[in-house]
Amino acid sequence: MTAMKIKLITILLVVALGGCSSSHAFHINKESRAEVAKEERINFKIGVAMGADGGMGDNTFHAIAFQGFNQYADRYPLSRLQCSQAKTDKEEDLLHAVRELAVIKSDIIFGLGAAFTEIFEKLHPQYPHIKFVLLGGNIINPSENLLTVDFLDQQSSFLAGVAAALTTKTGAIGFLGGQELEGAKRQQLWFEAGIRYANLMYGTMASLEQVSFTHSFTDRRLGQKLARDIYLDGVDVLFACAGASGSGAMDEAKVLVEKGGEVWLIGMDNDQFLEGEIFSGGSVVLTSAVKHLDIAIYEILELYVRGHFPAGGHWVKGLHNHGVGLPKNNPNFSQMTVERVRETEEKILEENLLIPFGPGDLEKMLELPLIRMGF
Repeated sequence: MTAMKIKLITILLVVALGGCSSSHAFHINKESRAEVAKEERINFKIGVAMGADGGMGDNTFHAIAFQGFNQYADRYPLSRLQCSQAKTDKEEDLLHAVRELAVIKSDIIFGLGAAFTEIFEKLHPQYPHIKFVLLGGNIINPSENLLTVDFLDQQSSFLAGVAAALTTKTGAIGFLGGQELEGAKRQQLWFEAGIRYANLMYGTMASLEQVSFTHSFTDRRLGQKLARDIYLDGVDVLFACAGASGSGAMDEAKVLVEKGGEVWLIGMDNDQFLEGEIFSGGSVVLTSAVKHLDIAIYEILELYVRGHFPAGGHWVKGLHNHGVGLPKNNPNFSQMTVERVRETEEKILEENLLIPFGPGDLEKMLELPLIRMGF
């Protein structure tokens, strides 16, 4: 998609969106139209604002979002999707991307990612007739036309750390991030907290030995190179939180396993098990720290079209409402890992477990005889 240009697509019942594209024009056939109930013939425009790294080929955050829009198309095939991608992640470019969606009269505008927090805070009062949805952030005291949705990534990353500690044979675990941003550093912290918790509670002897950042969410080749270096240093479980760069890490895991190595990769946002399948059978993906962005999008659009948009609200999506977590099925888990991860999940839900939010909290966690949670 060319930067800063708006693309219009009529969402179809049968079209799997891989992003917004202007090179094809799709139309609903007469048979499909006849099958749509009268109350479902609702024609409205959904605006989607993306940052500069908003690629669709990484099977993570943005791809999951478009799965949600696709799923909604099954219900309302006459809705239209309008996308605007910023040229860069500078404030003026992000602002321009959202303004363009407002100018072409989007009825509801989604901002994909916390990068749009300040932009939405500034713009949503200027367009009271448009509904705004910020996915992955929070704005204090929003107006009636804004909904913010936050995901408790600390829960899924922590569980991934527990699973990693219970699986590693070398005791050496790695983390590969994309842009070295505050959010990525927190993912690293939460993952390490899960590893340390497993050491404390289950007697594992694992540690986070290698941490690297690609400084990009799109450089697949660099992701593979850094993963190769990490694995060669003795790491046998790697958590990749780097978008398409993380897919490069998966490429390297596949190469090593096909050669007889024993390494694992933990995916991010989406269940990446199938993406990790190899020719010799099985998958290199141990588990994934899943974010059910698609479900949240579907729920919001359903409320909007029914006239019940949760105006001025803030949704928190976590384990308690199926917003985050590990996949329901993890074929590469041992039975012991299944049981202990489930036990940890139950403690989180019962609020009997601390998930650190900062480095100081991580040290406090290790000093507590009984570990308690606080968000």
